[in-house]
Parts: sequence; structure tokens; C-alpha cells
Amino acid sequence: KQWYQRQSTGGINAEYGRTAIVVCSFFMLCYFPYTVALLVMILRLGCPDLDAVPDQGNPHVDGPTTMQEFILTAHLLLFINSACNVLIYGMMHRTVRAQLSKILLFCRGGGTDNSS
Repeated sequence: KQWYQRQSTGGINAEYGRTAIVVCSFFMLCYFPYTVALLVMILRLGCPDLDAVPDQGNPHVDGPTTMQEFILTAHLLLFINSACNVLIYGMMHRTVRAQLSKILLFCRGGGTDNSS
């Protein structure tokens, strides 16, 4: 069956429903810290250390503050989310896994181009 065909029960293929739930849940998990950091930056909710930049003239600030580290971590989670989508689809779908294997095999020089 093709991915767009419905099962005999009339419902959408459960495999794709599970994948959508996993991808959306992982997206929300990774974007939640960024959203919190963004709101804190916009509203400046009790974070005077947002403007504290480490420099030689300020002896009280020796490195990144806790809030700055949180913001950097939130940005890192955004990149992780994008990178993990391929892994999620690959783990949950046999056809995607097979196509990724073909691509990786071709990139390693072990495959041939059959498209022409």
C-alpha cells in the first residue's frame, strides 16, 4: 500500500499517526525552553543579568551568566530538534530507513546511480 492509501478500516495508517505525535511532541519539548527564554528576554522577568556581559572592566562578571547559558542551551535544543527529525522518521518507518540506507551507501561510494 502507498502511504496515502487508507487501511481497510477506513482510518489513516496508525504508523503515520504515531510518527506525527512523536515529531510534534519532540518539537514542543525542544521549543519550550526557547519560548520561555524569549518571554523572559521580552518581559525582563527579574533577570538583571541579561545585560551583564563579561569584560575586563567589570570584575563582578567573570563568565556567562545563568540566563545567558540558558538561552544558549535553548538555541542548541532548536538545532537538536531539526537534526533528530531524520532519526525519528528513520526509526519509525521502514521505507524511510531503506531510502536513507541507499543514500548513505551511495554517498560512501558503494552505490550506483540508477536514475538515468
